[in-house]
Amino acid sequence: MRERPGGGGKAGDGGRSVPGPRRGEPDPDGPLDAMLLRASGPGEEALASLVRRARLDEAVDVDRATATRMVGPVAWLVERVGVEGVPLTAAGYLRPVDVAAVAHELDLAEEWQGTLTRESSTVPVLVWREALQRAGVLRVVKGRLHATRAAAALADDPVGLWWFLAQRLPVGTTAEHDAGVVMLLELAGDDAAADDDTPAAPGLAAVGHTRTGAAMHALGWCDRDGGVLGTAEVRSTAERTIEILHRMGAYLDAGMLGRRAVPTPEGVLFARAALQSWR
Repeated sequence: MRERPGGGGKAGDGGRSVPGPRRGEPDPDGPLDAMLLRASGPGEEALASLVRRARLDEAVDVDRATATRMVGPVAWLVERVGVEGVPLTAAGYLRPVDVAAVAHELDLAEEWQGTLTRESSTVPVLVWREALQRAGVLRVVKGRLHATRAAAALADDPVGLWWFLAQRLPVGTTAEHDAGVVMLLELAGDDAAADDDTPAAPGLAAVGHTRTGAAMHALGWCDRDGGVLGTAEVRSTAERTIEILHRMGAYLDAGMLGRRAVPTPEGVLFARAALQSWR
């Protein structure tokens, strides 16, 4: 994937200097409006459609039981690592004992083949850990993996941790950040009876492009030949954001990057919270 010549311009850096609204109070003049202004070309309507269908004007609230279920794996890892941290290997990976523990917590035995003791070959563990580092849940200092103090303070507060995570998605910069926003928009609008395989825009409908690929094209991102990204490519670009969503139970389908995932109602709610918190 590369930036499309004459495209929608550079993506934002994905930073959040100020926490966003916590209870369904979207900013009408926020970064989504700026993103829409960046968009150009026939995919522009696809992006606008994703924003409309996300229904970001609806209030978001989460009950303790739902939050506890969704943040369970994150809270478990925060408590296991702790502020004091655990040592990494000389190569910078989790130790085998920690990889095995994470794999068990995530129930990876049915999802991933192998011994599930080496992080370098247990990709779901590695991607999830990297995603949580980018989300400000974990950090690496002098060869040790630590829970951040902000995350550790919320380990026993599932609702607080749920909002903490919402305020830090999507992760990444440039293309990864844009793809994360697009995937959150798709997830947030899932209960609007949308189908990502419907024509994205008049200029793209003839070749059957999806809304997510067309939206990324409007934002300036294309494949190596200058064409529209496929659904799998968009999801792969947003891999770390999707990994956090997946482990929170936002999708029923573990094979997200290869085909359309099946969102859950809790996932739709969380995606709206993340987008409303984005600033």
